[in-house]
Amino acid sequence: MRAAALDEAAGRAPLRFLAQQLKVHHSAADEAGERGEVPLSKPPSGQGEMVTMSNNFDIIGPPAPISPTQEDIELLYLDDDPMLCKAFERAARAQGLNITTASNPVEASALIKAKNFHVIAVDYRMPQMTGVSFLELHREALKDTYKLMVTGMCDFETVHAAINRAGVHRYVTKPWQRDELISAIHDASRHARLLIENRQLQRQLQLQNRELAAMNAGLHRLARERTLDVLNALVAALDYRDTETQWHSRRVALFARMIATQMGITGDQLQDIEVGAMLHDVGKIGISDTILLKPGTLTDEEWIEMKKHPELGFRLLAGIDFLDTARYIVLHHHERWDGGGYPHQLAGENICIGARIFALCDTLDAMTSDRPYRRGRPFHVALEEIVSQAGTQFDPTIVAAFCQIPQERWRQVIAFGHAQEHGVRGDALGWAAHEYDLLPELKETFTWLSALRQSSAL
Repeated sequence: MRAAALDEAAGRAPLRFLAQQLKVHHSAADEAGERGEVPLSKPPSGQGEMVTMSNNFDIIGPPAPISPTQEDIELLYLDDDPMLCKAFERAARAQGLNITTASNPVEASALIKAKNFHVIAVDYRMPQMTGVSFLELHREALKDTYKLMVTGMCDFETVHAAINRAGVHRYVTKPWQRDELISAIHDASRHARLLIENRQLQRQLQLQNRELAAMNAGLHRLARERTLDVLNALVAALDYRDTETQWHSRRVALFARMIATQMGITGDQLQDIEVGAMLHDVGKIGISDTILLKPGTLTDEEWIEMKKHPELGFRLLAGIDFLDTARYIVLHHHERWDGGGYPHQLAGENICIGARIFALCDTLDAMTSDRPYRRGRPFHVALEEIVSQAGTQFDPTIVAAFCQIPQERWRQVIAFGHAQEHGVRGDALGWAAHEYDLLPELKETFTWLSALRQSSAL
């Protein structure tokens, strides 16, 4: 199926068909996002349906929190008077609360360590310590607990200490009135229920946020995979459109990765450089065949048209977020270190580093590749030419990194790249993939196009 599609794109159908697919794939990804569709796994090419999941949290998200009832509220009452403990217990149970009583601070401390209480009510004056001191002692354990102070002392200093030192929410005076006590217990339980609901909602929100992040990541992968599939086909079609430079894009991408790695570049920046190098000539889709495939020297007017392809490629890749950096390599790939390039005559470090690396790789591949009118030159000849252009055509730092890679390694990689062009498979691909850690997209492209050539699809 892929072979037929590529054959159509490279031969019978205009190359613009492939460029249009970029818009189609991004539109499809956007529509999938609106519907909440995310691929859980990538199906084999041409097989199966996309497995999706909904973004309706009522269906797949965590269940809606169940509002706590009075029976869910745990209350602890501390008082050294057993009669008051029993009276408070009757009032709390009448309100449907689970209540535990303690007659001294030691007993209450053990209960707090063993159980989570939503409400605590303490007597102010006890033999061992005051209620304020007890609450201060357990401030951290009771930081989310509603606190009631039960006391016959309502002077300013006592109230001030209870509020500021112990975090007491409400006072109940002794001897209490039943209505006042019931009101205090009711307010405490309501506060506790709201706090429980709030925690449940926070947990649900965190789960939903994680699920949403996973969905967004899935959509990003979907858009990336589809876009790279089309771009790979587009690059392949462009390479096969120009019979003199078949496989050129993939070789310079591999060379660029080697030099960038030698320079200590890693992660996304390394991937951007490799992908940008592979896509460097994508703008040639907008150049007429009469110019692009002209066997003789171009006229001045034709050169003006040809020199538009970096900007055409830059605009073609606009709006593809993950290619936002790589597309500057496309724009700058014909600039020179000394400012003598095009389209903007940039010089030095005003040229993005990926394009500066590419410029050297482009020359290396051009000199070591066969052409209809000459054989590829030996590596040492290309090396001498590149070194001689350090500081003029090329960034001297990049030339130095290029020279630090052993010459024998360069010869092996160049041979590998040309072997792929001629349909060699098997050990060569496995060796290079292991030795140079090829990007999955690039590895797949080498394998795929080699298989197409072997099957005479192209």
